[in-house]
Amino acid sequence: MDTVSEVNKYTGWAWEMVMEYGPTLILAIITLLAGLWIIKLLTRSLRKLLERRQMDPSLSPFLMSMFSTGLKVLLVLSILGMVGVEVMSFVAILGAVGLKPL
Repeated sequence: MDTVSEVNKYTGWAWEMVMEYGPTLILAIITLLAGLWIIKLLTRSLRKLLERRQMDPSLSPFLMSMFSTGLKVLLVLSILGMVGVEVMSFVAILGAVGLKPL
């Protein structure tokens, strides 16, 4: 009978966790998928813009990669903030990297 009460205790605990964190995690996953889709659309439009402007072919992939990576970093930071992770330290590190002299 002792194992049954332990199983019920852990089942109750698991159910509480699902009810508390489940909606937030589902919303974060939906936001991630929508964000990646939007980033793909924006990267595609940037590629078309660079082709129309007849940008140097060696520079276009670099700019598109930099643009896509920057947006993905911002997306991950915003999703971490949604989930409850403190992101101010990450933002400070990114700011310090951006201000580093050459």
